[in-house]
Amino acid sequence: MIQTPGKSFEEIRAVSKNDINEVSVCRSLSQNDSGYYTVIKLKDRTAQARLLKIFSLSSEYSSSYDFIEASAIESGIVIVFRYNKENGLFYYRRLYCRDFSSRLNAAKNLVAELMSSPLPAEMLYFLLEERNLNLCPDGRVYFNYFMDFELLPAKINMQDIVNKAAETIFKFLAHDFRLTSGEAELFKVKVLRKSFGSFGEIYSDLKRIPPDMETGPLSLGRIKGIYDKHKPRILSAAKTATIILVIAASILYSITEWRSRSIAAAQNMADARPAYKGLEKIGTVMLVEDTGSDAGNTSLR
Repeated sequence: MIQTPGKSFEEIRAVSKNDINEVSVCRSLSQNDSGYYTVIKLKDRTAQARLLKIFSLSSEYSSSYDFIEASAIESGIVIVFRYNKENGLFYYRRLYCRDFSSRLNAAKNLVAELMSSPLPAEMLYFLLEERNLNLCPDGRVYFNYFMDFELLPAKINMQDIVNKAAETIFKFLAHDFRLTSGEAELFKVKVLRKSFGSFGEIYSDLKRIPPDMETGPLSLGRIKGIYDKHKPRILSAAKTATIILVIAASILYSITEWRSRSIAAAQNMADARPAYKGLEKIGTVMLVEDTGSDAGNTSLR
C-alpha cells in the first residue's frame, strides 16, 4: 500500500521498478473514490532533487487535468496522475485510422495535446514514449503517465522534445502509407535534420500535407528514382543472381547427362548377356520341343 497525505493506494500492476523509482498502476482505497491512478515513487535522492527543480521552474503543471498530487513521504517523493485506459497509438492505428486522412488528423490532435499540456519539458519527454500515447476511435489522442526517471536524459530542453515529437509523428504517419507529396517529403527532411523549432511549426506543416495524398503503389517516376539511387547495388545483385543461375543450370545439365549415360550403359549390358535356356529334359520328359524325336515321346510345350 502507498500512503500519501491525500489518498491511500493499492498497487494493481507494476509498470517498472528500479533503483531510481517505482511506477505502478494503483487503485484508490478511499471510500468515496474507486478510481485508478498512475503512482510514481521516486527513491533516488538525485532524481528527487531534479524533480523538485523541475517543479520549482514550472508552476503550471498542477493545472493539468490528469495531475492529482505530488507529495513527500518517508520513502521518497510520490507523484500521482490519473490512470487512463491504454489504447496504444501505434497498436490501434490500423483499426482507428485506416485511411491517410484519419491518420493525419490524429497526428494533428497529438500535436495539439502537446501544445496545450502545462507539463514541463522533462515530463513531456515521457509522454512521447509509445506506451504513453493512446488513440480514441474518433482520432483523439490522450496520454498515460508511466514516467520512469531512470530513462530521462541528463540534459534535455524543449527543442529536444520538439524533435522527438516530430520523429514520433512522422513514424506514425509513415506506417502503412507512402508519403508521396512534396509537403510530406519536406516534413521528412525537416525531421531528419531536426529543424522544427516548435510544436506550432509541426502543426503548421502537418496542415500543408494534403489529406487525399496518393499513398498507393509507387508511380513509374518514383520507381525510376529508386532505381537510379540504388543502381550500383541493383546491377551487382543482378550479376550475382545471373552467375548463380548459370552455375545451377550447368550442374543440372551435368546430372541429367550422367543419368542418361548410366541408363544407356545398363541397357547395353543387358542386351549383351546370353539368354538362359535351362534344362532340356528331365528323364524321358522333354522340357523343350524336340523336332527329332518320335511322335510317341511325351513332351511339354
